Amino acid sequence: MAFINWHITLSVIIVVTIKVTGTTFFLLYLPQIFPPVLERSLNSTSTEKSITAPSLSPTTFEGNFKYSTTENSRTGCPIRWDFQDGKCYFFSTNEENWNKSQSWCLKEGATLAVINNSDEQRFLKYRARSEVYFIGLQYNLSQRRWRWVDGSEDIEITMSISPPEFDCATIGVSDEVEPSSCEISHRWICEKIAT
Repeated sequence: MAFINWHITLSVIIVVTIKVTGTTFFLLYLPQIFPPVLERSLNSTSTEKSITAPSLSPTTFEGNFKYSTTENSRTGCPIRWDFQDGKCYFFSTNEENWNKSQSWCLKEGATLAVINNSDEQRFLKYRARSEVYFIGLQYNLSQRRWRWVDGSEDIEITMSISPPEFDCATIGVSDEVEPSSCEISHRWICEKIAT
């Protein structure tokens, strides 16, 4: 009669059960933890609003990544855009330099985010968490002043360095808006009026 070591057999069964359960939960919740960036597409770089039945999903493209989208009818913002105080904000997951970031926003009918008050700055900082995002603020060296992409010069924000060492601005990591090189790749925040 063969001798069976029940301790080893029981340990193997427990380990296999835990691995199968963990893998199942990982695969089940992967799209919620990481937005669906698994499908690649080179066809478009525009955000499409839903014009079909709710069961069908048009797509949004960010760079080469395709996302499922529908319009959020309560806010007038496309999916993956956050609504706050009558505006829609898009927080990218890709990284580009400042000029490419602004170009992407313009293709979406938006601009890089313009901070109009301390509440908006707190919202963007809270939403950015520990990531660094470009916003629509650049330093004009010849005029020696900061200027928003909408042409305004009113800056009612907290900045960390003045005069700046760099010519673009980011939000994230710290509580203040920080200067950054326009050529470094960062994530970006687009802003447009909700429809």
